[in-house]
Amino acid sequence: MSTMSKTDANISENKNNILITLLASICSLGPLATDMYLPALPQMTLDFATTPSIIQLTLTSWLIGLAIGQVIAGPLSDIYGRTRPLVFGLIIFTISSVACIFAPSIELFIFARFIGGFAASSALVVSRAIASDIYKGTMLTKFLATVMIIQGLAPIIAPVLGGQLLRFFSWISVFVILTLAGIGITLLSLLKYKETLPEEKRLKGDIAHIVKVFFSLCARPYFASLCAIQFFVFCSLFAYISGMPFMLQGIYNFTPQDVSLVFAFVGIGMMIAGKITNILTGRIPDSKLLLIGLCQGLIFGILFLVGIVLDFSIYLLIILLLLTQTALPLTASTSFSLAMQTQKKVAGSASALLGFFSTISGGFVAPIVGIGGGTTALPTALVIAVAEVLALIIFLTITRKYVKTIASNTKG
Repeated sequence: MSTMSKTDANISENKNNILITLLASICSLGPLATDMYLPALPQMTLDFATTPSIIQLTLTSWLIGLAIGQVIAGPLSDIYGRTRPLVFGLIIFTISSVACIFAPSIELFIFARFIGGFAASSALVVSRAIASDIYKGTMLTKFLATVMIIQGLAPIIAPVLGGQLLRFFSWISVFVILTLAGIGITLLSLLKYKETLPEEKRLKGDIAHIVKVFFSLCARPYFASLCAIQFFVFCSLFAYISGMPFMLQGIYNFTPQDVSLVFAFVGIGMMIAGKITNILTGRIPDSKLLLIGLCQGLIFGILFLVGIVLDFSIYLLIILLLLTQTALPLTASTSFSLAMQTQKKVAGSASALLGFFSTISGGFVAPIVGIGGGTTALPTALVIAVAEVLALIIFLTITRKYVKTIASNTKG
C-alpha cells in the first residue's frame, strides 16, 4: 500500500471514529436522561409529596415525548436533511433540562420531561438515519453494535453518577449534568457533523405524503413484525429500569448508591454483550442472532418471574436480570438492522417508526410497574416475562417467514 493510500485510509478511519463517537454521544442522551435520575425516584416522591405511580409519570412523559417526537422528526429529516432536526432537538433538550431544575410542581416537572423527550427524539432518530445513510447490511449491524458498546457506557456511568450526586446534593444536580451534556453534544454536532443526505436524495412531499409513507411501512408484515419485536424487548428493558429502584430500596432496603451499582453491573453486562454481537455479526446471519437473543431473553425472563414468586435470594434475582437484559444488544441491533436493510429510500421514516415502538413501550409499562411500588416486584416480573414470550412468538410466526425472501432480494 502506498503512503498516499495509507494516509487516505487513516483519514477515513479517523472520520469513522469521529462519527461513531458523535452518534454514540447523541444516542447516550436517552440512557443518561433516563438512568441518571432513577436512584432519585424515591427521594423525588417525598420531595414532591406524591405517590410512586405519579412519580413514574416523570419517566412515562419523557418516553412518550421521545416516542411521538421520533414519528415527526424522522420524516422531516428525510425531506429537509439531517442537520436542522438534529441541532434543533439538541438545543430544545438542553432548555428543557434547565426547566426541570426550576420546576415548582410535579405537574410542571412532568411537562418539562415530555418536552425534553420530544426534543431529544429528533436527535436520536436522526442519528440512526445518519448511520443508515452511510452503512448497509452487515456493516450497518456492526456499526450499530459498536455504537451500542459505547452507548452502553451511559447506563453504567449514569446510575453511579446519579447515586454519587445524591450523596452530596439533591436530585436537581442530575439535571444540571444533563444541561451540560446537552450543551456539549450540541457543540460537537455543530463542529463535526457534515450533512449525509444530499438534496437529490431527499423525499419530495408534504404531511399527507409522510402519513402515506407511515401507513405503507406498517402494512408490510416483515417490517411491522420487527417493530413489534422492538416494542416487546424494550418493554422488558423499561420494566427493569422503572421497577428496580422501588424494588431494591422498598423491599430489600438498598441505598440509592447500592441501586446505582446494580444498574452499573447490568450495564457492564450489556456493553460486553454488545461487543459479542459485534464479533458475531457477519459470521452468523442477523436473523439467527435475533432468534438466539430472543430465546435468551425468554428463558431468563421466565426464571426471573419464578424467582420473584418463590422468593429467591436478591443476588440470584440480580443475576437473572443481568442474563435477561444482556439479550437486548443482540435483539435490538439485529432487529433494527433487518428492518432498515429494505427501507433505504425512507430511512428517516423507518427509523422513526422503529424508535417510536421501542420508546413508547416505556410509557406503556412504567405505570403498570408502578402499581407494585416498593411492596412487590411481581408486576415488574410479569411484564418482563410476558414481553419476552410475545417477542419470540412474533418472530417465529411472522418474521421468520420473510427472512429468506428479503435476504435474497437484498443480495439481488
